[in-house]
Amino acid sequence: MTIGVLVYLYRRWSDDYPVLRNAIAISSAIALAGFAFWPLMPPRLLPASFGFVDTLDQYPTFWSFQRGAVNAISNQYAAMPSVHCIWALWCTYVLVPRVRSVWAKVLALLYPAGTLVSIVLTANHFVLDAVAGLVVLVAGTAIAGVATRAGRRAPVLLPAGASWRDR
Repeated sequence: MTIGVLVYLYRRWSDDYPVLRNAIAISSAIALAGFAFWPLMPPRLLPASFGFVDTLDQYPTFWSFQRGAVNAISNQYAAMPSVHCIWALWCTYVLVPRVRSVWAKVLALLYPAGTLVSIVLTANHFVLDAVAGLVVLVAGTAIAGVATRAGRRAPVLLPAGASWRDR
């Protein structure tokens, strides 16, 4: 989804692309720094007495964190902040003011909610990890707004009641 939104943004909103691309890149970099300097365990790795189930271990699909290449390259303690939520919230932030149809706006708004439900039910994150993802996205977006080279106009965020035709 994130790659698709990046392509859409590049093709349809090229003036907005640099700052919004940098926002997700900076947010992801902040999250990676957090994983390196403050690794936190996801609920799925807690003892069974806590009641969380590692769904990938219990119901293996095409990968499992416990075996194979994924185990060799993945950081099992990369739970805070949730990059899943950073990317889903970024997609919503980008799409809602830019898509025209109501159903597309609704789907964009539902995407982070679905992501949150998925990551919590699969015991990959606590809700607090998602909140931290939102905080990191806000910080990354603020930094991108300052750090992105001059000469580009600010991203389009339409006021309530405004139409794309008024642009």
